Amino acid sequence: MKIKTLVIGPIFTQTGYGEHTRFVVNSLLTRMHDKFDLYVNPINWAETDWEFGTSTTGLQDTYKHLSNRYIELKQAHNNNPIEFDLVVCVSVPSEWEPYCLAEDKVIDNIRTKNFIGVTAVVETNRAPQSFFPVCERADHIIVPSNHAKSTLDNIKVVFKTNFTEEEIDRTGLTTPVDVVPYPVKNLEESPIDLDIDTDFNFLTVAQFGARKNLEDTVSWFCEEFRQDANVGLVLKTNVENNSLYDLSRLERDLKMYLDSKDLTDRKCKIHILHGSLSQAQMSSLYTNDKLNCFLSLTRGEGFGLPLFDAASKGMPVLATGWSAHDEFLTSGKNEFYDKIKYDLEDIAEETIKLYPALFEQGMKWAQCKEKSAKKQMRLMYENFKYKKSRALKLANTLNEDYTEDKMHTKMVESILGAVDRKVELANWLELQSQVRVY
Repeated sequence: MKIKTLVIGPIFTQTGYGEHTRFVVNSLLTRMHDKFDLYVNPINWAETDWEFGTSTTGLQDTYKHLSNRYIELKQAHNNNPIEFDLVVCVSVPSEWEPYCLAEDKVIDNIRTKNFIGVTAVVETNRAPQSFFPVCERADHIIVPSNHAKSTLDNIKVVFKTNFTEEEIDRTGLTTPVDVVPYPVKNLEESPIDLDIDTDFNFLTVAQFGARKNLEDTVSWFCEEFRQDANVGLVLKTNVENNSLYDLSRLERDLKMYLDSKDLTDRKCKIHILHGSLSQAQMSSLYTNDKLNCFLSLTRGEGFGLPLFDAASKGMPVLATGWSAHDEFLTSGKNEFYDKIKYDLEDIAEETIKLYPALFEQGMKWAQCKEKSAKKQMRLMYENFKYKKSRALKLANTLNEDYTEDKMHTKMVESILGAVDRKVELANWLELQSQVRVY
């Protein structure tokens, strides 16, 4: 008998969580697909675009079909509750809440026997206390990295006893947490013509926001290569989406920022790459002859998909030496990327106010050290031949260890293990409740 399964996530969006949702669905489709009766509820992710027509995975029609199945199922039930054996929600824990409660009460006409949350958590040293209740109610949690798991292991909550109201500190969860990394994507590349005239170019792929730290990336690059007319920085970025308005806003804000830093006399160049690219086009950036190195001054990553994709294609990586990407950019004592030194700093108050569901006071993430960042940029430029040879060695390792076959299998094993464990628990509880006559 098939497991009636609903996957909830931003499957059609051009986001990390969109990619994560597609990874989960692809795993269920390609491994033991006859085990699951699959439906998909596509949700939004902030103000980002949906990627209709831009995917080259060949699965867009399948995703639409699974989404239409869910719509038809809801219509057939005429607003009556739909019983699922399993709900998998791919998002931050603060968005699991309705579905995590579905076993106790009906939410969005859904009731489920098993709930699995798939998340990168938050890219900090620990998760916020607000995540604790919903994570504890989940039957199982799947994260893409040991760093993401550590943020849940480090979550701190305070309980009060019912009678004495004594405060008791507690760290971590009782909910099982599995680590399942992303696979290397095998795509036929679709090269794009980059109209840039600089000989050596750093590439940064990131949305403008506090975590990605593009402000320091831009200013420190310009300061270090102020006199180097043959060096460029290519920014594949946006503010919210891929609209022309977004591009206009981006160009205006970037110009104002550079003017404020007195960098108008620089000889190095900044190139903006804006708009919707297919996965095949994005993949081609990492092997483009005009792009030499991936640069990231990120303050933290739950996995670091752009860094992973670049590294798997043999592009040298220069990045903050902290958080999840360090797991696939190092092997034992061997480091296959250039680490930027950092300090763990408290998240700024304005960022906490902007994202109160994700951050709280006392949480930390990495702030790159300016001197180290500039030094590593210069060394990458001057010693590129060695950096490239090292990057190719890493690419071979990643393409062997992170295959789609291995990661899809690992994802399905984690999901099925959670379902089986819940069944075993139910059987055990039923056995304990039976009347015994001796």
